[in-house]
Amino acid sequence: MTEFIAELLKQPVSGIPAIFWQSFLKIFSEGVSDDTVERRLATMRKEAAKAGLSLDGLGAFDRFQAALRDLVSKL
Repeated sequence: MTEFIAELLKQPVSGIPAIFWQSFLKIFSEGVSDDTVERRLATMRKEAAKAGLSLDGLGAFDRFQAALRDLVSKL
């Protein structure tokens, strides 16, 4: 089962491996400050680039992050 989950987390969702989406969602735990979220997002992007995520994948991450910032600013 461990191997199955590991392979599943490698599968792309909108061009980004699911493991990065999982890490992304964990960033937004309850009570986390905006600064902490920004730091964690920056760290995640660096890790994705280091792991060899394609330029298209990194671009998708950047666009999603920008859209998320825009959305949060309107709340």
